[in-house]
Amino acid sequence: MKKNSLQLKPLSAIVLMLCSNGLYAQDSDVAVLSEITAHQDYLAVTASDTQLNKKDLEKTNVQNWSDIAKRLDAGINFNTQNNSINMRGLDAQRVQVTEDGIPLPWLNDGARGVMGGVSGINFNAISSVDIHKGTGVNGTNALAGAVELYSLRPSDVLDVARNIGLLSKVGYSGYDNSWSADAALAFRLGDKTRALIQYGYKAGNEVKNLGSVGGYGVNRTKANPADYDVNQVGIRLEHDLNSNHRIGFGASSYRQERTIDERHLQGGILNARTQQLVETYPIGQYEGSEDIKRDRAWLEYDYKAPTEFSGLDQVSGVAYWQKSELINGIDAWRNNNRIVRPRGMSFNAYPFGDYSRTNSVKEQSYGFNLKASGTFGDASFSSRWMAGLTWDIGQFKQYSAGVDNCGAAQAELNTILSQVPPALRGRLAGTIRQYFLMGCSFLHTNQADVPKVKTQDLGLYLQNTFAWNSNQFEVTPGLRFDYYQRRPSASANFAESASGVLGGELANRSGSRFSPSIDFRFQASDNLSLYARYTEGFRAPNAQELYMKYGSEANYLRKGNANLRPETSRGYELGAMYNSDTLNASLVFFDQYYKNFIESGYAVEANSPYAALQAQGLYPQGVFETRNITRARIYGIEAAAKWDFQPDWYVRSSLAWSVGRDKTNDTYLNSVAPLKAIVGIGYDNGSFGVDATLTMAAKRNKVRSDVADFKAPGYGVVDLSAYWEPESLKGLRLQAGLMNVFNKKYWNALNVPTAGTGRNERGIDYYTERGRYATVSVSYRY
Repeated sequence: MKKNSLQLKPLSAIVLMLCSNGLYAQDSDVAVLSEITAHQDYLAVTASDTQLNKKDLEKTNVQNWSDIAKRLDAGINFNTQNNSINMRGLDAQRVQVTEDGIPLPWLNDGARGVMGGVSGINFNAISSVDIHKGTGVNGTNALAGAVELYSLRPSDVLDVARNIGLLSKVGYSGYDNSWSADAALAFRLGDKTRALIQYGYKAGNEVKNLGSVGGYGVNRTKANPADYDVNQVGIRLEHDLNSNHRIGFGASSYRQERTIDERHLQGGILNARTQQLVETYPIGQYEGSEDIKRDRAWLEYDYKAPTEFSGLDQVSGVAYWQKSELINGIDAWRNNNRIVRPRGMSFNAYPFGDYSRTNSVKEQSYGFNLKASGTFGDASFSSRWMAGLTWDIGQFKQYSAGVDNCGAAQAELNTILSQVPPALRGRLAGTIRQYFLMGCSFLHTNQADVPKVKTQDLGLYLQNTFAWNSNQFEVTPGLRFDYYQRRPSASANFAESASGVLGGELANRSGSRFSPSIDFRFQASDNLSLYARYTEGFRAPNAQELYMKYGSEANYLRKGNANLRPETSRGYELGAMYNSDTLNASLVFFDQYYKNFIESGYAVEANSPYAALQAQGLYPQGVFETRNITRARIYGIEAAAKWDFQPDWYVRSSLAWSVGRDKTNDTYLNSVAPLKAIVGIGYDNGSFGVDATLTMAAKRNKVRSDVADFKAPGYGVVDLSAYWEPESLKGLRLQAGLMNVFNKKYWNALNVPTAGTGRNERGIDYYTERGRYATVSVSYRY
């Protein structure tokens, strides 16, 4: 099932590095506008925000979201169960992620476990990461917060005195036994135009755990063998119209292709009822695949006023097109397990033979993101306004294609029943039908579980900061307006096996809401700032939550709910920030309330038409739908500090603690991580540095179900890293790391299935985190 796309190999990147010195460039002055940045926050920086630049990412060798969570920000987690960022107890579509102002969607097919998308990032091509925590802080879908990624620009690579620049890196990581090669080449095309060409390749294997049971079958706790490769390419052009106006164009493509030898599903499985060994998939006959595809193109415009206190001092806009797709596949062979029945009868239990699935979810959209700001007044009293407009129009598609022989099952069943003696036919027909079609009744393919849905999301916001007494006092009121629209269109392959589409299930949905905010700030001293904030957030239901329908009249049904209301939130935050030449520290308390939380897995109500169908004997294993939870609350504390206690020496720390409860039934929320803290100590003189990091987490004792949910024990993990930039080889950087130095066996609580997210089908050791591993990289900057 391996597919070929963008098959440029590491040699291509190395050739690109070697050829770069032969490019011709003209001498020119550096344009003033090349330093313009489009980083504009919806609200001011808070005590819990994290801003990481290229040096931060390089120093800690960040290659994925988990690296940020383990070594830099205790308030961030990455949930490998649904492949999403988690902050302040929420994840998936409740964390807004953008790259260069373009939304990076988290996708979910709703039924077949295809979910994710935000992990499709090459961090070697990222120049900075801004993390904003707090409900509603950056617009729609930011119920927990927002993450803003910014990819490399030509100005990130070009030196002031040069017309050509190069960033190159080759690295190895024992995390997944991977090798990577990246190169970014930037050059000037005259006095006002700059260009960037960037390419990255990576190939690796599975992320090993500390499970000890190998082999085949459900008792396996070691990670399944896997192979993957990543190809990512990007181009970018910038042109200065004059010293204040810049336009640009960019395009990028990302491909990740992974194949997995699903050994835990191969070989014998013990039937608990008969105590017989049943081999559904022979050894070597079940391969899984996981692909991520993302393409985007954009036009951008930036303006920065030449003077301070200008009525219009900055404008940033990006118009974009993008397409994201996730594909999970199965390529297998099912054994022909014959079932023997009375009177010497035997028959095949379908399905058997060739068995494959290609489950995909795709979202394509275009839109724009526009921000503008200006300031009136002077240092004694100023009024700074900021306004923004976001508009995204898209289409959601989901489909499952597959091959099996269930289509032939009914014809053979009729033939078998015709051979049963009439005297026994009535007594045996039901038994034969049950065993003959049992497997096929649970398998649904060559159909869409979600109809095609046209989406539209519009956001408008306006805020104004009033500051006086040289910015000692600030008050920032704000107002945001959100509008959404969902328009499904049914097709012949949607929910054919689930009794069709009942009235109202494919109704168009739309809605809107105004969300106010207010922020108070007080500069208590030159170093200490205090603030209090109130914000409201909004998230519209997505296509899968509204319209998904998966199941069969012969067993069960899982469905969306076209009557869902949008999720809303309100949050309170108190914070303090201290900044001096040697100490930067912050402390924040937050309290967030949510209304109409959207959750799945609830049995339909008695007045549902599906309850009537169940009364007729259909859906014997139940009908479950998505529903709004009335109330939920998450509160906690976050803190961070960095102290340069001696020249070149520092201590850094980060802490996050949260408690979340479903107020409807007074139970804990399993998406909330336990107390976590990061403490690091290091030495850095600019050309050589070492860092030791201790990451600690408390035992997870606040779970929704004391019986069904695993209470992950606490842990402490030590990571070491070092770098060297030899003065005799300017631009060269050597870096190495040893992670989980003491090979600690531990669990990240969010990465273990719970009763609220899915059935735990594996031994608990399968969910252990990576043991000890090493990293090494060589990079060169010209």
